Amino acid sequence: MPRILATGTCNKPQLLTRNFRCTTGFTLLEILLVVLIIGIVSSLLVMSTSTSGSSRKLQQEAERLVALLQYARQQAILENRLYGLQLQPRGYQFMVYQNRNWQVAEQTTMRLRQLPQQGRIYLLGPVPVDPQQPAVMFSSLGEQDDFQLRLSLRDYHWRVTGEPDGKLTSEQEFHE
Repeated sequence: MPRILATGTCNKPQLLTRNFRCTTGFTLLEILLVVLIIGIVSSLLVMSTSTSGSSRKLQQEAERLVALLQYARQQAILENRLYGLQLQPRGYQFMVYQNRNWQVAEQTTMRLRQLPQQGRIYLLGPVPVDPQQPAVMFSSLGEQDDFQLRLSLRDYHWRVTGEPDGKLTSEQEFHE
């Protein structure tokens, strides 16, 4: 009856003595081949997660923007004053209209938000003449501008849309 060892099986029980000659195992070539395969698979995994990671980051940023826009609309109603969204080259911040001019909102939730590296945000449609003015405004009556924003990161694009009745949506854009 063959004996099963940690390194294989041995059909010669007389060799299972103190000298232990009947050992089989993996050759160096087999071990190197397995290490090579593991390396190739892990590098493919890293490459696939880095591209889907960009898509996921952009999706999270679009969802965060929609939530913050809803919050700004609610704040405009509760505080009975105008709120706006000002776009920066690589981010955005919220502003409030007080003392006859636009000022940066003081709430920490409405602070300047930076997009991930190489990320962009821009308004689709008419752009304000003065870049210091908000691109999107929310009134104390719950009304908002009709707008479309595009968030881009590498080859991924998300569109955030706002309608005058207060409806906000975000959806991924596909380009062919």
